Amino acid sequence: MALALPTPGVLADLARAAAGQVIESAASLATVPVRVLGLLGQSELLMSRLTLLAERSEALIERMGEVVTDAEKAIGATKAVIANAALAAADARAAAEDARRLVASNGRPARSADL
Repeated sequence: MALALPTPGVLADLARAAAGQVIESAASLATVPVRVLGLLGQSELLMSRLTLLAERSEALIERMGEVVTDAEKAIGATKAVIANAALAAADARAAAEDARRLVASNGRPARSADL
């Protein structure tokens, strides 16, 4: 069985195809540095965004600490107001009891023995 010899036209087509692949590969390799630089630029942008996010998170944490401190102060002030209100209520009860005794004694001051 004899092998068919390729014609000069087929050889020329094969050479053109091989040359085309070599040129395409070289063009792809030539764009690698540009792609790497683009990737580095995008990585730098991502890092700057992450840094900004971390800084904002720290500021938010500080603000939340201030809010907690202010809330604790408000709670302390509220407790003081409640204590004062309790004292005022006790004074009001005592005054109401004194008034009741005064009315019960028909307007005459009660003697210490009646208290």
